[in-house]
Amino acid sequence: MEKDNANKSNKLLGVDGKPTNTRHRNLFEEEVILTEKQKMRQELETNKDKMMDLIKAMSPVDIFLLFDEDDSGLISFEEFRKMLPFLNIHISDAKAYRYFRMCDTDGSGEIDIDEFKVALFACDPTSGNPVGFHPSNFITPMDTFEMMDEDHSRYATEYIGVEITDEKLEKYFHKYDYNYAGLLDYFEFCDIFIELGDVRKQLELRKVDVPSFVRKKTLRLMLLDLLVEEERKERRALVCACTCSRLFCLRSVPYT
Repeated sequence: MEKDNANKSNKLLGVDGKPTNTRHRNLFEEEVILTEKQKMRQELETNKDKMMDLIKAMSPVDIFLLFDEDDSGLISFEEFRKMLPFLNIHISDAKAYRYFRMCDTDGSGEIDIDEFKVALFACDPTSGNPVGFHPSNFITPMDTFEMMDEDHSRYATEYIGVEITDEKLEKYFHKYDYNYAGLLDYFEFCDIFIELGDVRKQLELRKVDVPSFVRKKTLRLMLLDLLVEEERKERRALVCACTCSRLFCLRSVPYT
């Protein structure tokens, strides 16, 4: 009798009150308890405005950890690109990729926390870079040249906003290959960028008051001066960021 009672007690009862071998699933058996970081990652998708305000008060380290979605200790380009709008940095994929490559000093395709700090310092004037540089969404010759360097010439011309045949592209290549090296350096490519692009539109996007009647050559010189100044500030910001990083000046202080 005791043995029968023991066997009976080990059996689970079904909804009809009869013994069953089917174990009932606990209502909370598969409950997933999210960490604070995981909750914030969910809110990146559902409440962008709230998260932008929160991120402004976060340290570079905390921002890095939040967007390191696979918790690898490194940030990929996709994670980096996803992060930028939350920092109120709105730039093209071409420019984002170029900044990422500049910060990825070992060429691994991922950036660590120190390289990430350099990126923040260089791209946001409120974080302390002394030249007031803030990356714009305007396409520059350097952005498109990086694509050419990666053998994406067709993609580069699309970013300039020019539809061009392969034959015409080949023609320009030979025209501006001044030293007949079979390769375009940056300065040669810059001449192509200015000739092919809509110079007036590029100036107007940069809030330049363009006269109605002016020679195209003059417009090109005006644009060239602006591009040189933009890239000069960009280089200064990056150099300063790298220098401060080496001197351990980039501490975990609030982002703002």
